[in-house]
Amino acid sequence: MAKAKFFLASILLGSLLATVCKSFPDGDFIKLLPETRPQPGQSSDPSHWAKIAKQDLQTATDVLRQTKENRAKNAILFLGDGMGVPSITVGRILKGQLAGNSGEEEILEFERFPHTGLSKTYNTDMQTPDSAGTATAFLCGVKAKSGTMGVNEQVISRNCTSQLKERNVMSFLNEAQQLGKSVGIVTTTRITHATPGAAYSHTASRDWEDDTERNSDVPNVNERSMCPDIAEQLVEYAINYTVIFGGGRLKFLPKNEITIDPITGRNVSGSRSDSVNLINKWKQRQEGYGRRPVYLETRKELQDTPTDPNAAYFGLFAMSHLRYDLDNQKDGKEPTLEEMTRKAIEILSQNPNGFALLVEGGRIDHGHHENLAQKSMHDLLAFEKAIKAAGELTKPDDTLTIVTADHSHVFSIGGWGRRGQPIFGKVKFSYFNRFNSKGEALGFDDLPYTPLFYGDGPGAPVGRPRANITDVDTEQENYKQQAVVNFPIESHAAEDVPIYARGPGSHLFHATHEQSYIAHVIKYSLCVGSYRAENYCLSSSVGFVSPSIPATLLLSVVAALIGRFC
Repeated sequence: MAKAKFFLASILLGSLLATVCKSFPDGDFIKLLPETRPQPGQSSDPSHWAKIAKQDLQTATDVLRQTKENRAKNAILFLGDGMGVPSITVGRILKGQLAGNSGEEEILEFERFPHTGLSKTYNTDMQTPDSAGTATAFLCGVKAKSGTMGVNEQVISRNCTSQLKERNVMSFLNEAQQLGKSVGIVTTTRITHATPGAAYSHTASRDWEDDTERNSDVPNVNERSMCPDIAEQLVEYAINYTVIFGGGRLKFLPKNEITIDPITGRNVSGSRSDSVNLINKWKQRQEGYGRRPVYLETRKELQDTPTDPNAAYFGLFAMSHLRYDLDNQKDGKEPTLEEMTRKAIEILSQNPNGFALLVEGGRIDHGHHENLAQKSMHDLLAFEKAIKAAGELTKPDDTLTIVTADHSHVFSIGGWGRRGQPIFGKVKFSYFNRFNSKGEALGFDDLPYTPLFYGDGPGAPVGRPRANITDVDTEQENYKQQAVVNFPIESHAAEDVPIYARGPGSHLFHATHEQSYIAHVIKYSLCVGSYRAENYCLSSSVGFVSPSIPATLLLSVVAALIGRFC
């Protein structure tokens, strides 16, 4: 019986394929549809692809020739939160289409970096990771449990008493600062959020951003001193950071104090229950260390503030997260990620010992969680602009620059879109010759679709078929992409994410690595923490050098000659 069913299914499938192929003989189906975006004319010439390949080969050969083990003076880690491979592909196409091109042939700034690898993103207790455990991995070099930050896996999520000091782990930023480098954080999220928070805090819960949230999980007053909230830890453990730019002002203000929301103009109360103004406390502590505290709240203040080697800078530019870049473009009230990154590097570069910097494009992730692909992808392009700005302000011979993600999302691009298919539009090509009256391709549910989908999230229907988007403008910025499984927020994905790198130490990314490896490459390249005593750090110089013979080998040869002839 089973064989008969299989045989019948095979006949039906073969008949369907034959019908499809008859409808479009010799690939003529491509000619039936109008061009959707300008097509690159040179791609029809076979020599075009040979030229691109030769350029890549030459670049690879040059990189191999120039690769030498020498210390980095500076290190910048660019973290695109949730920026998996599908996001990079869609962002690339969007960039090209915004320039009036087909899009697929475009290249993002960081895709030009000479060294790449893959990062395995799982937490020690989760196959699909969260951003706190992943941040602990790529910042501190230790994998940890989901929801915990700056601690090893012995700490139990939301368990204050398990948060012992001997279980704390240190980020490359703190280790760089201890060696005399200037350090900083730039983010579009709250500065107490998962990625930035893991740089300086040690906590059993990423949700303990202020004491009000911590108190709700830790009712025992006597235990609370063991687990200070994340904002309080910033003033304690990040007090020697030269630059801190992001959002989350309310986490630093008590409930009985009022601040003005620069976007709405309304008065807003802080969220702390301890009546402590941590912004004022930060200023007082900076003055106690002999530094001039510079506190910033607006884009204009950021633009107008001069760089001062004797100052520390704290910018809280939003009540919570900064807005999506697409929203901010309408009035420009908040600083862009590029502007914050430029100012941070200008400030940090004043230190002759070098600097270490974390830059997070955090709202790429938030757009995906809402199934708002267009918001997410424009934030990815804003993130790319920050990377380009950093490249203009630093030198690849002394600055290790890494671009990666903490995790991916259940986001995909497909649906047999033609070359130049508008990336947020509806697909207008069908292998199955199924179209509506508008020329839009139809699935076998007789409904149109876009090339972008989510595996889950709020864009999925509940208890009904997939929505009919025939009369929906899918290219408007607040359109929620369709999803399969309904969740209030879309989930992370569990697949590996790419690593792109250039500068001293970048060649160490060459395969599929544990995510914790990223922090070790940075520490090794900067010669901080436990790597200070490595032979590499004792014998190598800062930046690339011209000799092709490793310094250790050269010293050995000289020693042998002295022993032989002297």
